[in-house]
Amino acid sequence: MFSLLNFGTARLLLLAGVCGAAAMWAQGSSLTISYVPPSTGNQVGLQNGDTIPFPQTLVSSQSPNNIVIVNKGGGAVNVQSVSTNGAGFSVTSLPLLPAQLTNNQQLQFSVIFAPTVSGSFHGIVTIVVSGTQYVFGLTGTGASSAYAYQVLSTGGASPVQPNDTIVLPSVAANAVVPAAEASGVAFCVCARADASAICS
Repeated sequence: MFSLLNFGTARLLLLAGVCGAAAMWAQGSSLTISYVPPSTGNQVGLQNGDTIPFPQTLVSSQSPNNIVIVNKGGGAVNVQSVSTNGAGFSVTSLPLLPAQLTNNQQLQFSVIFAPTVSGSFHGIVTIVVSGTQYVFGLTGTGASSAYAYQVLSTGGASPVQPNDTIVLPSVAANAVVPAAEASGVAFCVCARADASAICS
């Protein structure tokens, strides 16, 4: 047994359950929020309280997830604020807020996972739309590279990480440097377990 009630653009379906209990199902919601994992490029729908996973990411690297907010109809809505909480997570490409979305308009931004150490990371992203708060969990794992990297120069060996900047010695253009005075930089890549033995 059920009854269908109309409230503006939303319809509520009341389903009678065991011992008179009832479940409520909301139809015709005007707002959809989804994320787009870069591994597939496919939108994944979100319900308030869901968790957005990030792929395993190398330390000092980053992985993005694009977030898409769409107003499907039923009047304009205002995206008032977007924020993250939790080490390793941040928001980028966010337009100026508040932003009004009329029917069939959308707003996109990215949440970035950038671990600084290996291990598990947890956080949240909070989106406030027309006074309603949507909170989604964020999870990711930071991983160490399987290889160790070193820069070998006249000053000795220095460890480097992926995405680090390596400064090369300055030499004047077209300069001729005697071999006895020449200096340079060599690079060493080896399995991390053998780094101390091979790269020393």
